[in-house]
Amino acid sequence: CEFQSFKDYEYAPYDGEFSWTQLTKNAEWPNRYGHAAVAFDDKLWVFGGYNPGVMKGDTYYEDVWNSDDGITWNLVTDYAPWLGRRGHEVAVFDDGSGLAMYLIGGFTVNESTSYREYANDVWKSQNGENWENIKPRTYPELDAEEDWFPRFNHGLVVAKHEGVDYIYIIGGASMMEDRPARYAMKYFNDVWRSPDGKAWVK
Repeated sequence: CEFQSFKDYEYAPYDGEFSWTQLTKNAEWPNRYGHAAVAFDDKLWVFGGYNPGVMKGDTYYEDVWNSDDGITWNLVTDYAPWLGRRGHEVAVFDDGSGLAMYLIGGFTVNESTSYREYANDVWKSQNGENWENIKPRTYPELDAEEDWFPRFNHGLVVAKHEGVDYIYIIGGASMMEDRPARYAMKYFNDVWRSPDGKAWVK
């Protein structure tokens, strides 16, 4: 077969019903993956993430950006209190006090101490700059019924059940703190829900 470099490779043109328009090739925020994004208050929002291509400095971002159009981006804060993290999720939810953004779980890195851990904390904000830690990080038993184990890359959705709005956490993965790394990864198929982000039921 004829050699073709990755750079030169192109997919065949898509002829289906969906179409995409590139709004910007280089947004103001640095390259990243493992970040979270939502639509809230008529804006697009981006939270944290990880950039392994950065050789010096902070590779785990704790920044928050928003945009009215996806083209021009505004840095809301460079240092959110939930520390640098990836694999976290954010949902827009109303616990009865008004719509807010809820940042939940992920893999966190404290760049000042280099301490790293999986998280099951919950943070709440209505403006992306000021955050309230409404559920601190804990380390429950794996089979706990009232608190979910720290994790990242989980699913996060908001849905109504029997007339009540809930946040749902679905699956994810985590490392066990008391085992060697090669035996430590745990994958979950559990589902949790909460009416306020504080109290959770399996």
